[in-house]
Amino acid sequence: MFIAGQSWPNVQQIYLSAHAYLPQRVEPLYAVGHYYYHEEWPRNYQLAFLFLHRASMFKFPTNLRLFLDKTVYDFKVRLIILSCIRS
Repeated sequence: MFIAGQSWPNVQQIYLSAHAYLPQRVEPLYAVGHYYYHEEWPRNYQLAFLFLHRASMFKFPTNLRLFLDKTVYDFKVRLIILSCIRS
């Protein structure tokens, strides 16, 4: 998920800028939440939940066509949210 040669704060800002540019897409929010749940040590469940909860508020965008990851909209976001709640 990292961009080669970039620190995490810079990468996070790129993801958040991507979401601000096209708010219907939740993949950037999922990427940030996934980082805080899986990559950072110690795991930061609260921040992961914050980003993933926001991502869970969006439905699959039917008006967009390119590079959509339907699994993120269908179950990946909710799966990590449930894991955060359990932890």
